[in-house]
Amino acid sequence: DTPTWPGAPRFEILGVGSEFTFDYVGLNHLGWLRSLDSHGVDQLPRIFNSDALLNRVEEARLIGKDWVQALGMLPNEYLFYYYLNRESVAEIRRESATRGEFLEQQQGRFYEEAAAHPESAGELWMETHREREATYMAEAHEISDQQPRQP
Repeated sequence: DTPTWPGAPRFEILGVGSEFTFDYVGLNHLGWLRSLDSHGVDQLPRIFNSDALLNRVEEARLIGKDWVQALGMLPNEYLFYYYLNRESVAEIRRESATRGEFLEQQQGRFYEEAAAHPESAGELWMETHREREATYMAEAHEISDQQPRQP
């Protein structure tokens, strides 16, 4: 997940190729991308100064463009739960099950179905994985769709 997380998707939106270095500070999910260098040029300011580019950065959509611009760094997406902790807790409490409970039920269902139908295990896993990805950080997406946030 990190620290290789920051690089490739950022350069894809910039269209500057795949040769880059980056400065990432932090540990695992608690980290920030401080620079994204392509051929001696830090590309982060280019992202921060372009609404079109910033709109394509998941962390900016989740946490808020103003937040990441004020930080001058791209935080790991999980820092959403730190920067918007009250909103996160309120949204999580509204859910009928925690993410862990959902995954436990989902995995249990997958293992039961795969054991009953081993010939379909691959297809069942792909279905399970699609559902898992579609619900990943769902509360964050729900909050980020509501309104812009100020740092």
